[in-house]
Amino acid sequence: MDLEKLISLINNEFLDQLNGEEVKEGDSLFRSSRLDSLMLVRLISLLEESYDIQISPREIVPANFDTAENILNFLKIKRSMA
Repeated sequence: MDLEKLISLINNEFLDQLNGEEVKEGDSLFRSSRLDSLMLVRLISLLEESYDIQISPREIVPANFDTAENILNFLKIKRSMA
């Protein structure tokens, strides 16, 4: 599990909604309004399928999903708990 693969996964799924502007390391996804709440639902589903994890509603907070780095750290914690 690495940051480049995660960013690629996000860009492949959401490039059209991002108006062709790729997500880069450190970019805010939600504070900057690049992704909206419906896209968050898709992102959660994509992460659950891609990383074979379950994300509970209480884990869906900005601290876990605002940047690719935050997402990666969250995924590492989830995988270590499995």
